[in-house]
This record gives sequence, C-alpha cells and structure tokens, in this order.
Amino acid sequence: MKKLIFILFAIFGSLFFFSCEDENINNDYKPVSKSTSFQNIKNYVGETISRVNGQILIKGYKLIKTQESSYENNITTKYVYLSNDSIKYIELNTFNDKVYGCSYHIGDMYTFNNNVDNIFSEFRNLSNEANVLFANLSYKAIIDENPYPTHELFLNEFDSIKYEMNFCEEKWEQSNYLSAKITYFNEDFFLPTPPYPINHIVAEYFDFRLSPYANSKVFEKESKKDLF
Repeated sequence: MKKLIFILFAIFGSLFFFSCEDENINNDYKPVSKSTSFQNIKNYVGETISRVNGQILIKGYKLIKTQESSYENNITTKYVYLSNDSIKYIELNTFNDKVYGCSYHIGDMYTFNNNVDNIFSEFRNLSNEANVLFANLSYKAIIDENPYPTHELFLNEFDSIKYEMNFCEEKWEQSNYLSAKITYFNEDFFLPTPPYPINHIVAEYFDFRLSPYANSKVFEKESKKDLF
C-alpha cells in the first residue's frame, strides 16, 4: 500500500513539473506588435498578398473591402483593413497577387479626433523613420504652400506652426518608380469624398515596377534618365 501511495505522489509530482515547464515556455512568447511603422509599410511591398494579409490580420485588423480595377487589360486589386478601435486603416494595392503599394492611415474614422498632439507625435515619428529609411532618395517637402529643401528645415517649421497649419507633406522618391510619402491634413483644408476625419495622417510606400503602370510612357521616359 505504501508503495502504491509513493507511485501516485511521483506521478502527481511529474505532472506538476511539466505543467510548470509549459507555463515557463508560454511566458517566453512575446506579444505580437500592433503598431505600424514605415518599416512595416515598406516590408509589405513586394510580398504576396496572402502573406501580408496574415501579418495584418494578426495585428488586430479586419478586412473590410476589396476593390478591383482595370488598366490596359490588367487587373489590380485594393484591400482595405480597419483596426478594431476604428482609428487606423491600411490599404494594399496589388497586381499579380503581389503588393506594389501600401498606405497607412490614422485618425478616427467616424468621430473627430480631438487629441491632435497624438496625431502630431505619430507624424513626427513616422517622418523621422522615413528620412532614415529613404535617405538615398530625392527629397521634397511642403507646409501649406511653402516648400522646404531639407528634412531638418521642414521639422523645425512643423514644430513651430503645427497648430496653425492646414496641410504638410514630405516625399522621398526615385524617378517615378519608388515613392514614399507622409501627409497630414485637416478638414478645413481638404475634404475628399468620403471625407476623412480632422487631423488625419497618411503614410505610404509604392514600388511601381511591380505594377502594370511600369510599362506606361511616363515610366519609360523616366527610366532612361535614372536607371537603378
């Protein structure tokens, strides 16, 4: 009888040990990041839509729209994903099942976002990240109607007049093939259809060599001037 009791304790002890070991393994798993950076946006471009779709869904977005378009008998598809909190969405432009463009939008989709400082902070972080990622591309910037030749001058002005401005944009590009852009606007300046919310940011990256538009006359002309 004593031998039987000893065996039962040994079994329970083994189960407790493996249970604790499993808990330790699970605790080592890191949560999936739900933030979107310019590096994320850039990495999506060139990937297959099935791969990127999985990466976006796991971050807490849901697919809300697909839309097909035709260009010279070539079908392109746009996928739109909305975050669960409805303050961010991602647009993917695809051709032949590959992503050639990605746009990241932030700003409340249904109500005015009154915390403008969060929007400006997000813009500044994305702007600085993009300026590092695309440092080898040509640079242009504008605040309202005033151009700025460098990122530093742009940010200095941005910090000084951000509460009074209506629109600003930075763009890094290579010919007409590669284009990275970040834009801020409010409703007082720009009212598209359907209207975007006040204090809205769009960060985007496109590689048009992966699109059907790469064979257009505009691209052929630019490619002769500046080949990779």
